[in-house]
Amino acid sequence: KNGMDSTEIVERFVEAPKHNRMISALAQGNSVFAPTVRLVKTWINHQMFSRQIPEELIELLVASIFMGKQSPNTVPSAF
Repeated sequence: KNGMDSTEIVERFVEAPKHNRMISALAQGNSVFAPTVRLVKTWINHQMFSRQIPEELIELLVASIFMGKQSPNTVPSAF
């Protein structure tokens, strides 16, 4: 197969940019979001799960914590 199918096109050109905008907005609105994402990605990498867990999923999981009623205000309190 030489080209992308419709699912790959939607993922690359519709869903990925939406995800990127949402994560960027959250990072701009909360100064500890990006360091927390980096910490979680590092931890997952050290546990050797980085091949099984996509980066986008990690970002969404951390985002779900930050979008809750009591958003953390420091990196350690995110856990």
